[in-house]
Amino acid sequence: DGMRWPRATGALLAAAALGRAEWLTFTGGYGSSLAEHRRLGEDLGRATANATRARLAQPAMRLLDAEYCRRGARGLRTLAAFQATHEARFPAYMAELRGIAAGAGLPFCTVLALNLRAELRHFLPGPEAAPARRPPAPEAGGCSDFSVWPYVAHNEDSGGDPQGSLFLFRDLAVGPRRLDGIGYAGELVTGAAGRNDLG
Repeated sequence: DGMRWPRATGALLAAAALGRAEWLTFTGGYGSSLAEHRRLGEDLGRATANATRARLAQPAMRLLDAEYCRRGARGLRTLAAFQATHEARFPAYMAELRGIAAGAGLPFCTVLALNLRAELRHFLPGPEAAPARRPPAPEAGGCSDFSVWPYVAHNEDSGGDPQGSLFLFRDLAVGPRRLDGIGYAGELVTGAAGRNDLG
């Protein structure tokens, strides 16, 4: 399927050795076309399908999916507006997200909401809503990322994702660029942190 999960070796990233992240190795490369971005997403979706499902089973993710993909017109309209903007501005990202959904066997709406969760939380019903629909408490702080050649670092502060949700990759070829980074299952490859061969 173009990818394999090798055993993490060495001390490059302690998270991998502790079982908090898996190395995801992409063999070959991907071109720059939308079809190639979708193919990358499909490969990524297949490789991380179980971890993505575990993330989506978390209460905050179930609430997001229910509000924006299942419940009512207001949530569906809000997500549709985000989708239209992203289709126009970031078509390659959207092709990757469609591929992730297809590869993982999940609805596109669910994968899109997962990738936009920080933005969508601002539109969830307020405290006056029924208790089952109240938004989760805002996350304190957030993750921190930095890149100093030749290292990429990520401080995981979300706390809400199950173990095995992070993956590491190195030397991923997409078009003329080569990428290294850290990602979350169900999200774009550099959802946590990354850098390309330009820095």
